[in-house]
Amino acid sequence: MYRFRDEINWTAHFWFDGQLIKKKIWSKLPKASKAVFPVVACHRNQKGIAYPGERTIAILCGRTDKTVRNGIRGLEGLYNIKISTYITSRGKRSKRFYIAAPPRVPGRAFPFYRCLLDKGLWQQLTPSAQALYPVMRHFGFFETETYRIYDNPEFAEEDFAETYKSRDFDYCEAEPLQLVLHAGITRQSLQPALDSLISCDLIKPCDRDPGGQVFLWKVYFKTESWFPRELLNLKIAERYGNQ
Repeated sequence: MYRFRDEINWTAHFWFDGQLIKKKIWSKLPKASKAVFPVVACHRNQKGIAYPGERTIAILCGRTDKTVRNGIRGLEGLYNIKISTYITSRGKRSKRFYIAAPPRVPGRAFPFYRCLLDKGLWQQLTPSAQALYPVMRHFGFFETETYRIYDNPEFAEEDFAETYKSRDFDYCEAEPLQLVLHAGITRQSLQPALDSLISCDLIKPCDRDPGGQVFLWKVYFKTESWFPRELLNLKIAERYGNQ
């Protein structure tokens, strides 16, 4: 059974196809599928194949086994994933996933880092927050003038390429309505979803309008925050026993 380890891989990731969000395919997926998809895709090998077990997926996305099964069913027919059943060496039925890599077109995809799973952050998010996070990543941007205003007034243009490459966040100024529509969540669930992401240090308010409404966010794709390994593994043992 999966156990959270002390070692964190800061570079492992998959390329999340922005077409899922742009064409509002993501918005129509069941919330269970939105929770499951990044977990499956983060297990993708160089050939595009992933073999995460149902229980591993459940632990990493913070859902029940039944919810995971429903989430996997909700992914069937998605243009960039194929799901098949096979028999393991121990004689058990399991799922094999093929996740196609998106075309290498600038701006089409963004990296979704596995460290969010391994740190226990993804499992702590509400379903609406899991639906919202990739949308805020999709609408994220990083530009010189915004960086100068909010982070480094002395930033030099010639340093942009290196800073862009090593950054751990983007800015997001998407309107609340667009966040709701593209995430497939309700207006009422938007603020709780934002609060959930804030609590896991995945987003941070960057600027507000005169009325106090946030109009610019920082959206982090790598963060120093994580949950204690001992606590996470204790919860696994309490829930599933020493299987």
